[in-house]
Amino acid sequence: MLAVTLWVVLTVEALVALTWLAVALAPARRRNLRALVDLTDDPSDGEDATLPAVAIVCPGRNEAAHITTTLPELCEQDYPNLRVVFIDDDSDDATPTITADLAARYDRLLVVRNDAPPPDGWVGKCWAIERGWAALKESAWWRQQQHPWVCFADADIHWHPRCLRSAMRHAQQHDAQVVSVLPRAEFGSVTEAIVQVQLALGLCVLYPIDRAMDPNYPDTLTGGAFILTPASLYEQAGTHRA
Repeated sequence: MLAVTLWVVLTVEALVALTWLAVALAPARRRNLRALVDLTDDPSDGEDATLPAVAIVCPGRNEAAHITTTLPELCEQDYPNLRVVFIDDDSDDATPTITADLAARYDRLLVVRNDAPPPDGWVGKCWAIERGWAALKESAWWRQQQHPWVCFADADIHWHPRCLRSAMRHAQQHDAQVVSVLPRAEFGSVTEAIVQVQLALGLCVLYPIDRAMDPNYPDTLTGGAFILTPASLYEQAGTHRA
């Protein structure tokens, strides 16, 4: 009986997922998925001089299983003027030890420990980012920059070495004020894949990506794993406090 029930549930889930996919890939929406960040081109001569400073702000809680590889990937980005801010959001695993070791290895890395609970009205991730943003603005590196950008990232995402450079190049080529890169998802099981794909496709249908560039639609959706934007625009929008 359990096997039959599971088969029925998975079949229904698969049908729903295919329905979302059909809607998301309809001709009117297909252009949502057209923009690919090119990671293959090598930097051109003189390109470094045109790239603004960027601070990657990455919160994490109990991420010891990931940050031994993901944080070095951030710090080793092929980008000339970069600061990585990792906010340890009151972790109680090996995260503090790992980040202390990494901070000793990478001058680019600033580790911020957030052990203050979120105030009323805040959710945890937004509060952690706000704490990291405040620490970044107080740093000597930040005060030396002119017109810097900020990139919000997740601690469990793997980055290609030229990810940030290519995303910034994409922003410059298209005169974009916000660039959001969607990573390839890795799932632990078939059930997880079906459920997560449904959620992602459903959000893309409710908030079509192409509407992000349409002033007639004030609401849009970006991928929280990678949001690149000028720091001045982020502050103008009210930061995560808004």
